[in-house]
Amino acid sequence: MTNFTISYDTNKIGFLKTSEITYKFDNLKVLDIELSTNNFVSNSILLNIKNIETNQIIFEVKSFETKEFFIPSFTLKAEISNKTNEILIPEQKVTYEEAKIKVTNKQPIEGIYNFIDPMWFIIPSFLIIAGILGFILFKFFKKSKKKEENPEIVKIDPLDKFKQNIEEIKNIPFSEKTYKEIFVKISEATREFLENVYNFNALEMGTREILQYFKKLKDIEHKEEIIEIISHIFKICDRVKFAKHIPTIEEKDICIKECENIINLVDKKEDNII
Repeated sequence: MTNFTISYDTNKIGFLKTSEITYKFDNLKVLDIELSTNNFVSNSILLNIKNIETNQIIFEVKSFETKEFFIPSFTLKAEISNKTNEILIPEQKVTYEEAKIKVTNKQPIEGIYNFIDPMWFIIPSFLIIAGILGFILFKFFKKSKKKEENPEIVKIDPLDKFKQNIEEIKNIPFSEKTYKEIFVKISEATREFLENVYNFNALEMGTREILQYFKKLKDIEHKEEIIEIISHIFKICDRVKFAKHIPTIEEKDICIKECENIINLVDKKEDNII
């Protein structure tokens, strides 16, 4: 066992005051401490270790008791005569003058808890929300009616859209930074074209699913040629997207050429219809 003293400023310690309490030990060197408990519910204090010095420990304490409280016990790890020891420091009671709480500016409870009728807020808020919803619905139906009255709005032809996409892809410079974007755009443009022309969800399908679905379609002109072409396009694009293949500009040109072959086949179909 070692001797220790506890000191604190009596003017700064008390109910709801944050103060410092110092444990000073004789003939040892403090290495570390471990609190046995620091439970606010049982101790009614907020306790923090502010500082550990050579032979003393400073706690920062805030008490919620009016006349006394307890510093919980803790284990002290210290060096004594060049040997490391663990010492249990017991719980310490700290007393002070009982706090007297004075209540000033007293008011009747009725005056403090004066509740407001919520209907004064609910009804105007409801009317404002109803007005906003009515305005939105009015604008929506007016816009829908305007669309019906303007039949000149024409859907973009899938073939023209495909041609436009391919021309834009042609103009993207080929480099290490852009090659992946190029082949992703080729893949998406081809899938979008198939989806719009042949009415199936090609943008959400993998390559194998597209080929299997396309083989089941009936009454498709140049069906075998289109299957061979899109298979070639998707094979190159998938290698770039998923297999980390670094393509060449020649592979870009091949994919562009294959897309143009699809356009020519579909153009022939349109000519035959005319």
